[in-house]
Amino acid sequence: MRYEPDGSLDSTFGTDGLVFTSWGAGRYNYAHAVAILPDGRIVAAGTTGVGGNVSNPLVSSDFAVARYLGDGSLDSNFGATEDGRAQISVLRFDDGEAAVLLPDGRVLVGGFADEEPNTNVDFALAMLSPDGSLDPSFGAGGIATASLSPSSTDRGYAVAVRPGGEIVIGGTSFVTQVTDPDYAILQYLPSGVIDSEFGDDGWVLTGRPPDSEQVVAALVPQANGGLLAAGHSYDGVSGTSLGYLAAIARYSDDGALDSTLADGGWFAHSFAGSYNFFYAATELPDGRILAAGRAGPSQGDFLVARLTASGVLDPTFDGDGWTITPGPAAEGVRAIAVQPDGKIVVAGYTLAPGASDIVVARYMPDGALDATFGVGGIVVTDAGTPPPVSTEPPPLHEARLQVLPSVVNGVASVRYALEMGGPVRLVVHDLLGREVRLVFAGEQPAGRQEVALETGHLRTGVYLVSLEAEGRSRTTRFVVHR
Repeated sequence: MRYEPDGSLDSTFGTDGLVFTSWGAGRYNYAHAVAILPDGRIVAAGTTGVGGNVSNPLVSSDFAVARYLGDGSLDSNFGATEDGRAQISVLRFDDGEAAVLLPDGRVLVGGFADEEPNTNVDFALAMLSPDGSLDPSFGAGGIATASLSPSSTDRGYAVAVRPGGEIVIGGTSFVTQVTDPDYAILQYLPSGVIDSEFGDDGWVLTGRPPDSEQVVAALVPQANGGLLAAGHSYDGVSGTSLGYLAAIARYSDDGALDSTLADGGWFAHSFAGSYNFFYAATELPDGRILAAGRAGPSQGDFLVARLTASGVLDPTFDGDGWTITPGPAAEGVRAIAVQPDGKIVVAGYTLAPGASDIVVARYMPDGALDATFGVGGIVVTDAGTPPPVSTEPPPLHEARLQVLPSVVNGVASVRYALEMGGPVRLVVHDLLGREVRLVFAGEQPAGRQEVALETGHLRTGVYLVSLEAEGRSRTTRFVVHR
């Protein structure tokens, strides 16, 4: 959804300001990150999957990325099937949690992936070229996964690109369900290779004694080479337990905890009740830090805080350095941005039994709600029910050559359609144009076709599959990832 400066929905975007995008009937689709290109196009990234509830167990899930034109329509110059959408299979169960738009138009998606639900979960990154295909120059065919140990659970919730081009992914890591999760940050070189000079062979694990749980939700590279990590820390073991504390840690260029921030490198605070979380953060030009999330005795309300560059609450922001905006139900901020005029915009959600809405609030630089935005500084939008997804396949002349999944470790399906039928030749080439596999050669009737593609003999890398039929040739890419 897109809003006018006064908080009203922009009727020139999508349908009355709203756009819904699905990856197919029967799938769930979540967008967790949004970025805007200089030309006004929009990139959204998240997860698409099948199943995932009590009556329908999770079958599989993938990273999902969509690119839109400025009017909200899908950009046909993006995606393997040129429909504005890209679906990336890392392992079997993949969650895209964050994304960054690089200056050259590439899209970096981060999250976590595993072969079995909640078993040996790995940090996962995927780098997409400007056309939506995987970038073969990054990692293994555009994908990089890593785990602290073979038995660890490593969940990535935030990604960022540092001024030198290094890529960081942050979240939490623990070895067993009984060990305490720590702030976990892993740094890669721009090529997708782990940066062994950062932390301990690329990894930084940070606990905050005596707290028993730390999770990174946002990463903010600083112009001076530092790195901010915002999230929460659980104070559940001390005699005067404060519950969940909203937390920020700061690291130096090499991954060492920067002791000049607040209390030995940590800011951790209970703003209201036992549930305090930061989910988003940004740095102001003068070095001050803005962070937002939720705080309260149960699910909480909108929380926005401002810290000085040294990590102390800034009293010039709403008098004590923070503000809580109550609402009719449970609320939380998931994103924060600062306008050129210094006003602060936060976006999140409100949850009530059987309902949920999108909430956007705008604050003045001093922390007061901006009365010129929405109603008293707040806009609540009920997106309604998404339009039904057609289960009808596209007409034959619109059906494109597809390899599903586009990132494969085993057997993939090559799908296409023939308008007239006749002789067909389906061939796999490497990027040097060498034929490495004849998949099919023979006669096929008119209609939709699906051919199994066994990749067991192919090395990790990017390949082209070409369909020669009906007097023309069609080609698409796929990636083998071991």
